[in-house]
Amino acid sequence: KDTLNALRYYQNKNSAYDFLGKKDSAMIINLKAANLFRKHGYDYDANIAFGCNYIYYIDNKNYPKAKEAFEAYQSTNYQGNTNYDDSKAFLLYEKGLYYMFMNNLNIAYTCLQQSFKFSKSYSNKCAATEGLAKYYTKTNNSALAAKYALLSSEYNDSSLYELRESQLQQMQAMYDYSRNQKLAKEAEYKAKQRLNTIYLIIISSCLILLSAVFCGALALLVTITMINPQYQSNAMLYILSKTTTVTSLADLQLGSELTADFEVIAKSKPVLD
Repeated sequence: KDTLNALRYYQNKNSAYDFLGKKDSAMIINLKAANLFRKHGYDYDANIAFGCNYIYYIDNKNYPKAKEAFEAYQSTNYQGNTNYDDSKAFLLYEKGLYYMFMNNLNIAYTCLQQSFKFSKSYSNKCAATEGLAKYYTKTNNSALAAKYALLSSEYNDSSLYELRESQLQQMQAMYDYSRNQKLAKEAEYKAKQRLNTIYLIIISSCLILLSAVFCGALALLVTITMINPQYQSNAMLYILSKTTTVTSLADLQLGSELTADFEVIAKSKPVLD
């Protein structure tokens, strides 16, 4: 299955060369892909790859190869890319060109008319009306040939406008995507910055709290183990005679002498202990 997918991927490259106008390169890719498909036993895909070349053989006016490729393509009953809305209309257009090349004009006309009817995009309508213009030119109906040639030109202008609109929408979508990506990255960066700031505040607060607790514990430990406690007290002593009034100089002298004695007693070691 991997081999089949790889070969299909390779064969699909012909679309890029066809878009660039390198039809010979597209034809070579189809032929190589057809040979590889057949080599690995994928006959169905081989017929599709080879059959895709019938339109190039028509451009080169190679009647035998165009017939061979078309018959291989028809044998697969391939209905086109289901992801492409105009797939059926496009296949009918290519069949119309083939039958017109083979001078089977009735079938060519039917295919081209159906292609025009089923076409949804301006590009396919342009191709179908161009094919009808060629048909009427070949049948010598100049009035209808001119009519469909004019329609083809109008659809071509509309197709180009549609293409430009699509390209502008794609560019706008790419710009919006890039802008939204940038805004998302900026928002994510700001959210990370806010989160980091919150973490920093929490960690700093915890460190400050732990530092305060540690310093307090250290101060308490130093105070208990290394500093001797000191105490201070004040005392006031009044020494008078038996009466509560000072009646003579002798009373004052006696009070002064006793005060000095009591001061010595108060500062003695037994009292302090």
